[in-house]
Amino acid sequence: MAAMKQLDFFIFALLLGLFSIIGQVAVDTFLPAMPAVAAGLGTDVGAVQMSLAAIFAGAGVGQLIHGPLSDRFGRKPVIMAALALYVATAIGSSYSANVEALTAWRFAQGLAIAAGRQLANASARDLLVGDRLGRILSYTLVVAAISAIVAPIAAGHLSEAFGWRSVFYYQTGLGILVMVLIGFFFTETLKVKDLDALSPSGLLRNYREILRNPIFLGYSLLGGITLAQLSAFHSTSPQILIQGFGLGPATYGYLFAIVMVGHVIGAWLAGRLVVTYGIQSMLLAGMLISLFSAISTLIPALAGMRHWSVVILPMALLMVGFSFALPQAAAAALTPFPHIAGTAASIAGFTQFIAGAATAAVLSRFDHETQVPLAITLIVLSISGLVLGEILRRAVRE
Repeated sequence: MAAMKQLDFFIFALLLGLFSIIGQVAVDTFLPAMPAVAAGLGTDVGAVQMSLAAIFAGAGVGQLIHGPLSDRFGRKPVIMAALALYVATAIGSSYSANVEALTAWRFAQGLAIAAGRQLANASARDLLVGDRLGRILSYTLVVAAISAIVAPIAAGHLSEAFGWRSVFYYQTGLGILVMVLIGFFFTETLKVKDLDALSPSGLLRNYREILRNPIFLGYSLLGGITLAQLSAFHSTSPQILIQGFGLGPATYGYLFAIVMVGHVIGAWLAGRLVVTYGIQSMLLAGMLISLFSAISTLIPALAGMRHWSVVILPMALLMVGFSFALPQAAAAALTPFPHIAGTAASIAGFTQFIAGAATAAVLSRFDHETQVPLAITLIVLSISGLVLGEILRRAVRE
């Protein structure tokens, strides 16, 4: 599909980006409201953090469902079904009477958002390969990053003005809008459906082929490390900035938007640089940037500095590294499997979201009045990513 026209390329990237943002919006709009949710439901922020872990866990489980379904029936029908579930669970979350109900609804919403980036990646892999695949995945990340600037600001104001349930009304409206756009403008990308994709023998055959590929496993784990970094920031930043530093939800929304500017810059740069420098160099650069940002978070925390800038500015830099690494890890993992890209994307996505859920669950056990637990977590993850990335780089060269 190298002959895809430039305009078609960017329209395709825009549609994939719009679909992929449903997961990001489900998380980002929730963050400014977390302390208000805790107060409204009569619980603590740690319990509400577990509902964030639940959406990551649901997304991990959902990865194993949507991929094979999309290989069997096509990308578009599964995308539309996932959007319908997203809308239903956003409405259900808005009516939660306690944190247990909210956690259950968020797990179900995770099942829906699993389709987002996963099927966007699979749809892109249906048509593109190599650096052009990495490029379009980076550009879809630009769309997601722009939405991530708007979403927390809107959610912060909504939470202050109308209460925390209003953020789920926001999610409902977005889900309906994206469903309409995908329904009218997205053209099915899967040309040959795998009729055995859902049969036990077909699933076992495909899983066996994918899981026997050590390069796939390595890049999937590297993507998991990258998403775990984002999960660490998501799950701790409301407590650090709102409860620890005394900021309001609307202020948090604006500061979160500053972090997402790093996301936009990183995604835009990655889309341009990957064609010149290749996937391996982008992965290395992403992990080095992440490590530097983590160290820049730890030093002020140990010095007792309690100003928003010592958290927000390093996290904006972290998002540059995240945007460099995640789409390239996905592209490298999916490249060997053009015939079962949906199933491969599902396993890669499962790894990523379970890593994110585990990170959020572990961090929910700690006090986050300062950024020390966040910084230490990010340093451990960044070093792990650098070591794994070097092992994979050498393996690919061999």
